[in-house]
Amino acid sequence: MITGVGKLRWIIDPLDGTTNYAHGYPVFCVSIALENEGTIVLGVIYDPMREEMFVAVRGGGLYLNEKNCMSPM
Repeated sequence: MITGVGKLRWIIDPLDGTTNYAHGYPVFCVSIALENEGTIVLGVIYDPMREEMFVAVRGGGLYLNEKNCMSPM
């Protein structure tokens, strides 16, 4: 683990669904989150097989391939 003095932390799973990928089952993705002082403020899921990218921003809504899917809460 890399430690520092910043308040932001990136959490990355470059191959979420490793077992599926290893067995040739086309259900896997790249998962990325940004944490600010213990709270997730951004989440990104990219599914390369379906060319879909979900982006959720705390207080900013949910997007699928840049289209707003949901109003901010």
